Amino acid sequence: ILLTTFIAGGGLALFVLPQLVDLFKSLNTELPLSTKILLFVAETMKNYGFIIVGAIVGVFIGLGFLVQTSFVKPKWHRLLLSLPGIGILLQNIQLTNLNRNLGLMLKSGITLVPALKTEYEATENLVYKLYLKRLVSAAESGKYLSEEMRLHRFTFLPAIMTKMVGIGEKTGKLDETLIYLGDFFEEEVDEMTKNLATIIE
Repeated sequence: ILLTTFIAGGGLALFVLPQLVDLFKSLNTELPLSTKILLFVAETMKNYGFIIVGAIVGVFIGLGFLVQTSFVKPKWHRLLLSLPGIGILLQNIQLTNLNRNLGLMLKSGITLVPALKTEYEATENLVYKLYLKRLVSAAESGKYLSEEMRLHRFTFLPAIMTKMVGIGEKTGKLDETLIYLGDFFEEEVDEMTKNLATIIE
């Protein structure tokens, strides 16, 4: 939907709006402010449209390379998770994968430390990668995962996850608890993506 919106908007700005400039100028009437702004955009796109579009594409490509550097990437991942609305969606996607993968590995007989290490290798978001690294250290030291989560207050792990993991550890059903959490966060993702699609439309 986003891609279609940008293509449609770009097409209008480059090919349709410039055609309106001469039409509105020929009317010889006082135009409202919103129309004047539209005409300014149209005239700018008429004269410099391809340069502007090229510059925007260049900026996005440059940013793409910049956020892959080792210095910027961790900050970029944290920023994405902190964004209003979309940040919660990205958090829930990460939590869905993290909980479900760990739960399935534990259910299949893999012990906790190897499961955490496997998920650490599989996780691409550097914020959650750091969380998993801390959880690996805690598990190797014989600590409860929920205790580690409470002590370090992982910003992007919701309180419900800490509490549920604690219950799973105490009852000996951590695998089932993690799979349940994976399903819970997946439902949140489904609901948010439906709403997001409606908002964008």
